[in-house]
Amino acid sequence: MNEKCPYTNLKKRMKGYINFILRPKREEFGNIPVCPFAGPELDQDKLMIDVFDPSKETFIDKMNEFKSSKYNSALFAQVNTDTIPESDTRKYQSYLNKLIKTNGFTNYKIICFNPEDTITNIDGFNPRQFAPAFLINVADKKELGKAHRTIMKSKYFDRMSDAYKKYLNV
Repeated sequence: MNEKCPYTNLKKRMKGYINFILRPKREEFGNIPVCPFAGPELDQDKLMIDVFDPSKETFIDKMNEFKSSKYNSALFAQVNTDTIPESDTRKYQSYLNKLIKTNGFTNYKIICFNPEDTITNIDGFNPRQFAPAFLINVADKKELGKAHRTIMKSKYFDRMSDAYKKYLNV
Protein backbone atom coordinates (compact mmCIF):
# COMPACT_ATOMS: atom_id res chain seq x y z
CA MET A 1 0.00 0.00 0.00
CA ASN A 2 1.37 3.40 -1.02
CA GLU A 3 1.16 6.08 1.62
CA LYS A 4 1.44 9.69 0.62
CA CYS A 5 3.45 12.03 2.79
CA PRO A 6 0.95 14.02 4.85
CA TYR A 7 3.23 17.07 4.60
CA THR A 8 3.53 17.27 0.80
CA ASN A 9 1.05 20.15 0.70
CA LEU A 10 2.91 21.96 3.50
CA LYS A 11 6.19 21.72 1.58
CA LYS A 12 4.45 23.15 -1.50
CA ARG A 13 3.08 25.99 0.64
CA MET A 14 6.60 26.67 1.95
CA LYS A 15 7.85 26.98 -1.63
CA GLY A 16 4.87 29.23 -2.41
CA TYR A 17 5.75 31.38 0.60
CA ILE A 18 9.27 31.80 -0.76
CA ASN A 19 8.09 32.50 -4.32
CA PHE A 20 5.16 34.83 -3.57
CA ILE A 21 6.08 36.52 -0.28
CA LEU A 22 9.86 36.39 0.21
CA ARG A 23 11.08 36.61 -3.41
CA PRO A 24 9.28 39.65 -4.92
CA LYS A 25 10.90 43.06 -4.51
CA ARG A 26 9.03 45.10 -1.92
CA GLU A 27 8.92 48.86 -1.40
CA GLU A 28 8.87 48.25 2.36
CA PHE A 29 12.32 46.65 2.07
CA GLY A 30 13.97 49.26 -0.17
CA ASN A 31 12.78 47.58 -3.39
CA ILE A 32 14.65 44.43 -2.39
CA PRO A 33 13.01 41.05 -1.80
CA VAL A 34 12.09 40.32 1.84
CA CYS A 35 14.67 37.55 1.61
CA PRO A 36 16.89 38.11 -1.44
CA PHE A 37 18.61 34.75 -0.98
CA ALA A 38 15.78 32.25 -0.53
CA GLY A 39 14.55 32.37 -4.14
CA PRO A 40 17.96 31.82 -5.76
CA GLU A 41 18.78 29.03 -3.29
CA LEU A 42 15.48 27.35 -4.13
CA ASP A 43 16.12 27.76 -7.87
CA GLN A 44 19.61 26.25 -7.56
CA ASP A 45 18.31 23.35 -5.42
CA LYS A 46 20.52 24.43 -2.52
CA LEU A 47 17.68 24.87 0.00
CA MET A 48 16.33 21.85 1.84
CA ILE A 49 12.58 22.21 2.40
CA ASP A 50 11.37 19.80 5.06
CA VAL A 51 9.22 19.25 8.11
CA PHE A 52 10.38 18.98 11.70
CA ASP A 53 8.01 16.99 13.91
CA PRO A 54 9.27 17.04 17.53
CA SER A 55 6.91 14.18 18.39
CA LYS A 56 8.86 11.90 16.01
CA GLU A 57 12.45 13.18 16.05
CA THR A 58 14.82 15.63 17.65
CA PHE A 59 16.06 18.80 16.05
CA ILE A 60 19.56 17.32 16.08
CA ASP A 61 18.18 14.43 13.98
CA LYS A 62 17.04 17.06 11.44
CA MET A 63 20.42 18.76 11.58
CA ASN A 64 22.20 15.46 10.92
CA GLU A 65 19.87 14.78 7.99
CA PHE A 66 20.55 18.26 6.63
CA LYS A 67 24.32 18.02 7.18
CA SER A 68 24.52 14.75 5.24
CA SER A 69 22.44 16.16 2.36
CA LYS A 70 23.50 18.08 -0.74
CA TYR A 71 21.92 21.30 0.54
CA ASN A 72 23.65 24.50 1.74
CA SER A 73 20.77 25.68 3.93
CA ALA A 74 17.46 24.40 5.22
CA LEU A 75 13.95 25.58 5.95
CA PHE A 76 12.01 23.39 8.36
CA ALA A 77 8.32 23.78 9.18
CA GLN A 78 7.77 22.79 12.78
CA VAL A 79 4.57 20.75 13.18
CA ASN A 80 2.61 18.97 15.91
CA THR A 81 3.36 21.57 18.57
CA ASP A 82 1.29 24.27 20.20
CA THR A 83 1.41 27.71 18.62
CA ILE A 84 4.54 29.51 19.74
CA PRO A 85 3.65 33.01 20.97
CA GLU A 86 5.50 36.01 19.59
CA SER A 87 7.07 36.60 23.01
CA ASP A 88 8.85 33.23 22.72
CA THR A 89 10.16 33.40 19.14
CA ARG A 90 13.56 34.86 20.05
CA LYS A 91 13.90 32.61 23.12
CA TYR A 92 13.23 29.51 21.04
CA GLN A 93 15.62 30.70 18.32
CA SER A 94 18.30 31.23 20.98
CA TYR A 95 17.60 27.77 22.42
CA LEU A 96 17.99 26.13 18.99
CA ASN A 97 21.21 28.04 18.30
CA LYS A 98 22.69 26.88 21.61
CA LEU A 99 21.48 23.33 20.94
CA ILE A 100 23.13 23.06 17.55
CA LYS A 101 26.34 24.70 18.80
CA THR A 102 26.68 22.26 21.71
CA ASN A 103 26.10 19.40 19.27
CA GLY A 104 28.95 20.44 16.99
CA PHE A 105 27.09 22.40 14.32
CA THR A 106 29.18 25.51 14.93
CA ASN A 107 29.14 26.77 11.32
CA TYR A 108 25.37 27.31 11.30
CA LYS A 109 22.92 29.85 12.61
CA ILE A 110 19.20 29.49 13.07
CA ILE A 111 16.62 32.16 12.33
CA CYS A 112 12.99 31.48 13.26
CA PHE A 113 10.00 32.88 11.38
CA ASN A 114 6.84 32.82 13.43
CA PRO A 115 3.49 33.67 11.81
CA GLU A 116 2.52 35.11 15.23
CA ASP A 117 5.24 37.80 15.04
CA THR A 118 3.91 41.34 14.68
CA ILE A 119 7.10 43.32 15.30
CA THR A 120 8.09 42.48 11.71
CA ASN A 121 5.34 44.74 10.29
CA ILE A 122 6.44 47.53 7.94
CA ASP A 123 3.78 49.96 6.75
CA GLY A 124 1.06 47.33 7.10
CA PHE A 125 3.01 44.52 5.44
CA ASN A 126 4.14 41.67 7.67
CA PRO A 127 5.79 38.89 5.66
CA ARG A 128 5.88 36.51 8.62
CA GLN A 129 2.09 36.46 8.97
CA PHE A 130 1.95 34.57 5.65
CA ALA A 131 4.32 31.80 6.76
CA PRO A 132 2.49 28.47 6.41
CA ALA A 133 3.88 27.29 9.77
CA PHE A 134 6.51 28.16 12.35
CA LEU A 135 9.62 28.09 10.16
CA ILE A 136 13.19 27.35 11.19
CA ASN A 137 15.89 28.48 8.78
CA VAL A 138 19.37 26.94 9.07
CA ALA A 139 22.08 28.87 7.26
CA ASP A 140 25.85 28.93 7.10
CA LYS A 141 27.25 31.71 9.31
CA LYS A 142 29.74 32.84 6.64
CA GLU A 143 26.99 33.11 4.02
CA LEU A 144 24.80 35.05 6.46
CA GLY A 145 27.72 37.39 7.13
CA LYS A 146 28.20 38.06 3.42
CA ALA A 147 24.47 38.61 2.97
CA HIS A 148 24.38 40.97 5.95
CA ARG A 149 27.25 43.06 4.60
CA THR A 150 25.54 43.29 1.19
CA ILE A 151 22.16 44.26 2.59
CA MET A 152 23.63 46.84 4.99
CA LYS A 153 24.76 48.84 1.93
CA SER A 154 21.17 49.05 0.66
CA LYS A 155 17.94 50.78 1.71
CA TYR A 156 16.60 47.47 3.07
CA PHE A 157 16.22 48.69 6.67
CA ASP A 158 15.16 52.29 5.97
CA ARG A 159 11.41 51.84 6.60
CA MET A 160 11.71 49.47 9.55
CA SER A 161 10.73 50.67 12.98
CA ASP A 162 13.47 51.07 15.56
CA ALA A 163 11.92 48.13 17.44
CA TYR A 164 12.16 45.91 14.34
CA LYS A 165 15.79 46.94 13.74
CA LYS A 166 16.59 46.18 17.38
CA TYR A 167 14.83 42.81 17.00
CA LEU A 168 17.12 42.06 14.04
CA ASN A 169 20.18 43.40 15.88
CA VAL A 170 20.96 46.04 13.25
